[in-house]
Amino acid sequence: MTGIFSDEHENALREALEAYGASDMLDEFYVPVHLVSSGYLQLTHRDWLGSLMSLGIKRETLGDICFFSGEAYVFAEPKAAEYITLELKRAGRDKVKGEICKLPEGFVPETDFEEINTTVASPRLDGIVRALCNISRDDASESVTSGLCELNYFMETKPDAQVKNGDVISVRGYGKYIVDSTDGITKKGRCRLTARKYI
Repeated sequence: MTGIFSDEHENALREALEAYGASDMLDEFYVPVHLVSSGYLQLTHRDWLGSLMSLGIKRETLGDICFFSGEAYVFAEPKAAEYITLELKRAGRDKVKGEICKLPEGFVPETDFEEINTTVASPRLDGIVRALCNISRDDASESVTSGLCELNYFMETKPDAQVKNGDVISVRGYGKYIVDSTDGITKKGRCRLTARKYI
C-alpha cells in the first residue's frame, strides 16, 4: 500500500479494521497509479486502456482512467497496480511507465465527452443501451441479461430496468455513458434521449 496512505494512517486504519475482524479489507482499496508518458505524444483514454489490457489485466480490477492537469491516472486493485508499475512500458507509440502515487492536491478528474442526441421508445435499460451503443434491440437485451451492463456502477441484468436522468451506464465493449435526460417527447410519442459518452 506504499504511496496511498502515510505509515501512521495505514497502521491506524489497519488497527481499526482488525478491531472489527476485517483486516483484509485494506487490500480491497483501489490504488491510484500515475500513468507517465514521455510527453512526445498526446495519449488518449483509448491509448492507455489498450496498453493496460495488453498486459493481460482483467478489466474488473481497474477503475476509471482519468486526467488531471494533462496527466493520466488509473485506479486499480493493489495487485494490479503493482503489476502495472512492473510491466507497463508502452502506450500508443510512446514509452510510458506507471507509478503508484498519492493524488495531487486539488485532484478533480477532467473528462471529455461525445454528445448523443436520439430517441427511444421508453426509458427501459435495453432500449437506452440499444440507442447509446447503436446496436440491435436483441443485442442490447443480451448485453444486459448476460451481465455486461452496469447501471450506476452495479451490474443490472433486467432489460426493463428504468433509467433515470443522471444515471451512469457502462456496457462492456462499448463504453461508459451519462444519461442527461429522457424527458422530452416527440410528436410520435418517443422519448428524446440526451446523453454523453466518455471518450
